[in-house]
Amino acid sequence: MNQVILVVSGLALAVSVYALFGGGDTGVPVMAAPAAQSEGRLDQIEARLDALSDEVMGISRALKAGNRKAATADTEPQRRFTGLGAEANQDRKRSAAPAADQLDSRLAALENKLRHRNPFGQWMATVEELESTLGMTSEQSVQAKAMFNEVKDQTLELLSVANEEGKSPLDEMTEDFRQGMEFKPALDRLVKRMEATIPGTSETYGQRMQGIERSMFERLEDTLDDSQFERLREANIAPTMIQTGYDPVGEYIRQSLEADAKR
Repeated sequence: MNQVILVVSGLALAVSVYALFGGGDTGVPVMAAPAAQSEGRLDQIEARLDALSDEVMGISRALKAGNRKAATADTEPQRRFTGLGAEANQDRKRSAAPAADQLDSRLAALENKLRHRNPFGQWMATVEELESTLGMTSEQSVQAKAMFNEVKDQTLELLSVANEEGKSPLDEMTEDFRQGMEFKPALDRLVKRMEATIPGTSETYGQRMQGIERSMFERLEDTLDDSQFERLREANIAPTMIQTGYDPVGEYIRQSLEADAKR
């Protein structure tokens, strides 16, 4: 239960950062504000994004170590952010580029960060991005892609197991979408359902999913060298959401909704 609370905590922080970046429902574009005000707001957003990344990584490390009281992030990313901020300030003083151009660039960078992370702050990388980030060989990339696809199949199989009410978590999530529910609340409900025990076992859906991911990382550790694996851990990837061109869970939901639309 504590694990689920920590995960939902990370999700809530991610959503709050996104709301701040999006400007809420005011309808006023961020760039319409005075340059100084916009720049100050971007500083705040950047700091909160780094805090989110630190918190999520801290939670992940604490859970893996079995220490639920120590869900705090390392301070090194914060020092890196501080250093980068200082360099950016010096560059702005030296640069003659218009302030609006600098703000545009920073906005684009922030948007890119948000677009490629799931609500838990995990990186939804492509296989090609991982290959570049980790310096993988072609053989390692092929092996990693096969592992990620296997995890996707295992996830589909797990979420298709009917609960005690005769409905699978995946079918219940599809029903939420069918009723017009937005992604965030639908994901919240799925996370809650993962607390249920799999019929005929003493294991919850969430525990089984953690086992699947743990097994995948163990296999990746055997495939990558020590330096590559450490960079993989630091990247804080979304294990079941690596973009390989194969998405059986998403395809299942799409087909179900399309079938309803044809009736």
